[in-house]
Amino acid sequence: MEMKARDTVGNYVEILPMLRERNIKKVVLVTVLYHLQRSSVLAEAVFDEGAGDEIEVIRIGGESDFVGEKLTQRLKVERAASYRDLARALRLYEQRDFKRRCSRFTTAVKKIIHLRSFAQLNK
Repeated sequence: MEMKARDTVGNYVEILPMLRERNIKKVVLVTVLYHLQRSSVLAEAVFDEGAGDEIEVIRIGGESDFVGEKLTQRLKVERAASYRDLARALRLYEQRDFKRRCSRFTTAVKKIIHLRSFAQLNK
């Protein structure tokens, strides 16, 4: 278990060396459903960027006590945080980083859109 990280991106950055060391190729991600989209895209971004070999992320979304307006507000936060954290996961700190990695960022954003569409179908 990883205890150093302060956020979702940090969790994945910190566990990546552990996965490499143990030659783990699949991980199970368990989180609340509203956080599943962001968390899984971040995991894939960090793992694809740092592992060299692809690590499969198996997603499990659980229920939350957020409903109605509280859930709507939380989803707005998740959406904004998705873009911010994805940029961090891909190490896009400056404009030149973005230009260099634009195609990877575009691919990751497409994953967010795809997962968002998938979530809408499963409501």
